[in-house]
Amino acid sequence: MNWEKLTRDFRENRCILLLGPHLATVDQAGGRIPLHEKLALQLAGLLATDGIVLDEKEQKNLAYVAQRYVRNNPNLLVDLWDKVDDFYRAEADTPPPVYEKIAALPVSMFISAAPDDFLMAALIQQNKEPWPQQHYNFRRNQRFEVDTSLISPQKPLVYNLFGSLRDKESLVLTPADQMEFVRKILEKNPPAPTELLALFRPYHTYIFLGFDLENWYLRLLLDGLNLCGNTALSPQSGGGSVTPATRAFYEEKFNFHFVDDDIEVFATQILEQLNASGTARKKNLAIIAAPADAEFVTGLERAMLPGEKNGEIALYHRGRAPFGQSVDDVTKEKVSAADAVLALVSPDFFADDDILDKDFEWAKTKPGALIPVVIRPCDWRANSDLRKITPLPDDALPLSLAANRDEALQRIVDQLKRRLS
Repeated sequence: MNWEKLTRDFRENRCILLLGPHLATVDQAGGRIPLHEKLALQLAGLLATDGIVLDEKEQKNLAYVAQRYVRNNPNLLVDLWDKVDDFYRAEADTPPPVYEKIAALPVSMFISAAPDDFLMAALIQQNKEPWPQQHYNFRRNQRFEVDTSLISPQKPLVYNLFGSLRDKESLVLTPADQMEFVRKILEKNPPAPTELLALFRPYHTYIFLGFDLENWYLRLLLDGLNLCGNTALSPQSGGGSVTPATRAFYEEKFNFHFVDDDIEVFATQILEQLNASGTARKKNLAIIAAPADAEFVTGLERAMLPGEKNGEIALYHRGRAPFGQSVDDVTKEKVSAADAVLALVSPDFFADDDILDKDFEWAKTKPGALIPVVIRPCDWRANSDLRKITPLPDDALPLSLAANRDEALQRIVDQLKRRLS
């Protein structure tokens, strides 16, 4: 493995992580087994209660057990979905430890072959703001609701390729499901989101963690989705041994580079290499603004996107609060931890009591971090907390009056970088 190149790929935001079903493991009989094997054993126990005999050697094979559970009965298929959902809910208290290391990596896009929410939970624990989880449904067309131009290591995308527990009919469980899934995705009926496929580029590095490479459908997917760049793989994750023939095929066909470390060790090595490369500490930025000034928040967000993608900054505003969490609580935490709090001052900012009583009050507890950004003409110097602070832009020309708004936004970003350096 060329660690120098791999580290640079991470720094330049050229890595996409693909997470297989063998990644999540749980304690079982004094050791650890993949979570999906525990699910298969649980389903096999239910079948045994009903007097259905299974091959003893295949009781950990989820696809086989799921097929025997369904027995071509649509009603039993729905019952299987519910049993799988119940199982994951019971196991969902804490993400397996490996996800903590993976979530810490500076990656903008994760493709998951499991239906769980472990990675989403781990990303939030790392103080990241992932987009709402998206997934593919081979039974019907599923809307894709992400602006891919805004994804970044701080605001990453998680895409569940094999379905999601949030949409149980999308789950790929039985061999019949697998065959139909591959046929549908290769025939583009329904198609995978074009916005997502546009992010798969030949010069990217694809890192596969927790996959069984002996599965027949994986080869078809890699070929059909054109996932053949500078590929790395850590196979020691419960995914089974790789035969010499399979290894040679993946090396020659898909340019795989096998890494024989455990996944946690592999992720730790990457993080150590990134730290050793002198990567600067990420700066935490928060934007506070009135709802009426949302267009200026979006403009600054786009202007700062290169810095986010390079891991230089982590940006937050109220629109990025994780789904299901208190927006006020998250905003207070982010503002209090920010290296810089950009107050987008305008007539609406000073007329909004909610902003003044919450976001602005929290920002004032950060000496030296509060910076006014003049976006529309207003008497911002009348505020005793702001009048002594040099604003952005430093000539105090309101952004709304700039002849070229893109140029003005970039000037604000450049001036902010100099202040934070």
